[in-house]
Amino acid sequence: MTFLSNGGKLIYSAWDFDSSNPLFATFGLNSFINSFTTPSNLYSSVTQHPVFNNPNQISQLLWTDDQYNTDGQFVTVSSNATQLAYFNGFPNYGSIVLNSSENSIYNAFQAINYNGDNNSNGKIDVIELIENEIQFFRGVSDTWLNVNPVFDTITSGNSSQFDVEFNSTGLISGIYNST
Repeated sequence: MTFLSNGGKLIYSAWDFDSSNPLFATFGLNSFINSFTTPSNLYSSVTQHPVFNNPNQISQLLWTDDQYNTDGQFVTVSSNATQLAYFNGFPNYGSIVLNSSENSIYNAFQAINYNGDNNSNGKIDVIELIENEIQFFRGVSDTWLNVNPVFDTITSGNSSQFDVEFNSTGLISGIYNST
């Protein structure tokens, strides 16, 4: 807790977290309802959050391998925290929770069970999730690439213009990719 209160950032993954641990409330959790023994798919609750779209685009984690007696737990999220994802069929319980200070993320699942590559890009989706969580805490985005507007809705038969700016000023030599 001292680490977090001194400006530290923490990504914590556990599938059998004890609610008596002082970190439990710090993570933005009220209680855990039940641990479960068959892993469940995870889906984003806030699809526009950077945890799901920077630098990798992900919206779900499909379970692939049941390796342990306990695979995850249903947690209730405190009113001042953000539920970023939920387990399939249980939208009222968090599987990924961002605390109100935005300095900790709690993953309520066994990451090793999510070996799928749902977007077929050659990278395991749970690795993409963790890369996004780290990127979120670093506070770094693809500032060299700007799009305006960020998103739009276009009805059939119409068009919309997007301005895209590539600005490599200050970047080290290399190749930069973005979607």
